[in-house]
Amino acid sequence: MKISVVGPGAIGSLFGGLLSRISDNKVVFIGRSDGQSRFHLKKISEEGLVLSGKTVGVFKLLETSTNPSEIEPQDLVLITSKTYSVRDAVKSSKPLVGKDTIVLLLQNGLGQERLIQDLVPLRQLVRGGDFSRSIDRGFWHGSPYRGR
Repeated sequence: MKISVVGPGAIGSLFGGLLSRISDNKVVFIGRSDGQSRFHLKKISEEGLVLSGKTVGVFKLLETSTNPSEIEPQDLVLITSKTYSVRDAVKSSKPLVGKDTIVLLLQNGLGQERLIQDLVPLRQLVRGGDFSRSIDRGFWHGSPYRGR
């Protein structure tokens, strides 16, 4: 399965890492080209994704990108960005979405699907919630939030 994780912070890293454990899945982490996102993608590219806590593992050979138009349409696109940037994340991920692509909103909280209902056909949109408190449990490394 071809999977892209748009907004690979704590939640995206956790679920993207877990999905990459399945041998048939090819997971690509897609982030912005500025600031913390760029730093995190660089760490994943150079050292692999490191998860600790209840989910432990070092995930190597994960693809990263700051340009969704370089990637072919995916089977599954996880949108794991913050609520305030969900519309921009969905707009930028349009090249990843084909006619059969499932777009999964996977974030803390509820209600973000209303923010993008005009951007993704309802038949392709799935809403999930994550309440794992992944940052508090230190699931991902290479972040200024680690150890808080």
